[in-house]
Amino acid sequence: MIRVYELLDEARSLLDEIEGILKEEKPEEPPLQPPAISLPPLRNMAKEYGVDVRQVPDLEDLRYPYYRCICVKHLTPEQNRSRHAVFVRVNDEYGNRIYDLSLRIGWTWEGRHPNQGAPPAKLDKPDGILEMGHGNIDLYNGMVVSCWIESADQSQVTVSDTVTGIHTNHPDERAAGGEIWNSIGHHSFLVVFQLVNP
Repeated sequence: MIRVYELLDEARSLLDEIEGILKEEKPEEPPLQPPAISLPPLRNMAKEYGVDVRQVPDLEDLRYPYYRCICVKHLTPEQNRSRHAVFVRVNDEYGNRIYDLSLRIGWTWEGRHPNQGAPPAKLDKPDGILEMGHGNIDLYNGMVVSCWIESADQSQVTVSDTVTGIHTNHPDERAAGGEIWNSIGHHSFLVVFQLVNP
């Protein structure tokens, strides 16, 4: 029973950290004349793990919803607990979860062959303290994954940043109690996308 409380405390801690990061970026008052497109900044806290973000280069003529990556984080051993996944969240302009079941996590990995499937992952996880993301992709040994947001509705055009270089081939990391919950093959990441409307 104590283990359940520990997990809940760690999940709450991660959610508080994410909310704090997202709140830091919100302006207190909107400008009187906002620019044509107001872009939230990117916080890549996983650069030292080889993760990069390819941002959409030309937004001057943006006519479609744009999903900008605003946060990438490598999970600590306490947050990860030996998992191996990319947890993805998709928020609206105000930082609230987007409930749109046509949105998916598009993904692939380096060296993938045409006969190897990478079906888009649904963003259908329930809200809750134990859920790290709205959807997730499992990471397996040897994979170097890229992910983005796309729509299952072929008539709906979406534009998205692409997060690249995600993998689990990182050294062991011990938790405060000495547990090895981050080890080669068992590392996880959190990626947050935010909608920018044209």
